[in-house]
Amino acid sequence: MANILDQLIKQIATEENSLLDQLRILCDEIYKEEKPNQMYEKWAPTGPNTILCLEVPGKLKSQIGFLTLQREFKEKYVAVYWTMHKSEINSKNPKMSRQQSWEINEEKPKKILTEYAKAYKFIRGE
Repeated sequence: MANILDQLIKQIATEENSLLDQLRILCDEIYKEEKPNQMYEKWAPTGPNTILCLEVPGKLKSQIGFLTLQREFKEKYVAVYWTMHKSEINSKNPKMSRQQSWEINEEKPKKILTEYAKAYKFIRGE
């Protein structure tokens, strides 16, 4: 995966893309790889500033978890851990709870994604 990521970074770095555009391209590729593992993607948090959202374990077995990469300001990013109870799946307005967030103080796409990956591994217990 690291080789693929490095190749993509080299390719998009030569083009005139903003940091956000570069991240979106990389995150789209990551999501394509992870999509088969997303059982509850229908309930994943979305929004204009959500760049990537991957399913992770909930804090409890009765929960579903998601880790998002979000833009907070122009060049400021955070990883946010969300959970919801599985019993909320059939409700009209499922309630998602923000459990934890990690500020990402990096300015390069690879470093931002590395920090996101650290949070992802932490939640998965790896």
